[in-house]
Amino acid sequence: MNSDRVFWIGVLLACIVGFGLRCYGIWENEFWTDELVAIRTSHTMGSIGDHCFQRFSSPPLRYLLTWVFLDYFHEDRLIRIPSLVAGTLAILLTALLARRWFGNGAGFWASWAVSLNPWMIAYSQDGRMHIVAMFFFLCSIYLAIPLPTRWKRLTLFLGGFCLALSSAITYAAVIVCFGGLLVVMLESLGPSRKEWAVDVLTFTAP
Repeated sequence: MNSDRVFWIGVLLACIVGFGLRCYGIWENEFWTDELVAIRTSHTMGSIGDHCFQRFSSPPLRYLLTWVFLDYFHEDRLIRIPSLVAGTLAILLTALLARRWFGNGAGFWASWAVSLNPWMIAYSQDGRMHIVAMFFFLCSIYLAIPLPTRWKRLTLFLGGFCLALSSAITYAAVIVCFGGLLVVMLESLGPSRKEWAVDVLTFTAP
């Protein structure tokens, strides 16, 4: 059996196991305070605008996602579905990132590390959307490194868009996204300019 087949079988199993672990007890868990605030805030678009723009306490996207599920499904606990989906897809995306950088073996083990990680499981079971922000951040890095020449501008645009989505969910992501934005900017430069930028950033420029 070749390494590509082992990789895909292993990652598929990791996604299935990870999805099961994330589903287990997801509807029985008590609400976090942040979830209760999101539910109270997201019943109308007006309340979302008041909370996000007048108080400037949180970015709007997490509340818009909550509003969609409250408006269409009328069940508070279903606001956890975006986190469940993003947390499961993060298994696959982490595997693909590790594979791209370090090969099939690293991707295989990375998928299981994310699948079984208690922190990742817990954050995939609540409606606070932190795992959704992390998923968009992973998407931006995957799109930015390395870039196929033919699709370079498109992938850079999509990578930047994913960074914006991540920051629109939680302000904490803004700090992390500086690193992702730096990666996207460096990848947009030519080889000589990229080397110069890295030298400047690492204080090794002549």
